[in-house]
Amino acid sequence: MPYVTNSKNQAENLQKEKLNQRLELLEYLKTKGRILELYAGRGFLSQVYANFATELILVDKREDYLQEAKQKIHGKVSYKIFCKDNRKFIREDLPCLGNIDFVDFDAFGSCAEQIKLFFDVYIVKKPLLVAVTDGLGLRWGWVCTNYESFEHYAKKYFLEKPKQKPGVRFMALKPVRVPRSFVKFFDELLMMQIAKRYKLKVKKINEFERPRGFPVYLGFLVTPEI
Repeated sequence: MPYVTNSKNQAENLQKEKLNQRLELLEYLKTKGRILELYAGRGFLSQVYANFATELILVDKREDYLQEAKQKIHGKVSYKIFCKDNRKFIREDLPCLGNIDFVDFDAFGSCAEQIKLFFDVYIVKKPLLVAVTDGLGLRWGWVCTNYESFEHYAKKYFLEKPKQKPGVRFMALKPVRVPRSFVKFFDELLMMQIAKRYKLKVKKINEFERPRGFPVYLGFLVTPEI
């Protein structure tokens, strides 16, 4: 069965491109570490992360899904479970959890706002691997037919209001559907802004795409400036 959000959107359980991208990114973990999985869902990826973690931290609003995830990882790894909105978790619980080695962002659509909030709260003191699933392009087929909608979504990827309207040079093309390269561009742009604001170094490790359509999967290594 697919994952169903509270807003009734559906997503596949675990796409092979996502799994392969995450596994490749996990190779950059020197030793087992603490892994934070936002939007943990039913735990299909959690049971993979259990092999690489000293502790798993799972967050999701669906209590029934978290119970399934718990069954998949119980006895395999130490874990903490938080049944709440991920933004509320970031504000209230993340500051008390100490260092994280790997964080997985996988909202239905764009997780740009969650990424911005995470780095506004979390202080990077050691290398941090960041996994991103961006499915915003799933909606951009219609977003791009209306500039106001495009501007609204594009602003998600800016820490401050841009000096010029984001996407003007793209909208001149009147695309029917936004290429995946645009989505990746905005994700990378966001991470570069985060690096500058919080005095961090950001290196893109990998990117995977589905053969047709969205989402796209990206991995970054974030380290504090020396």
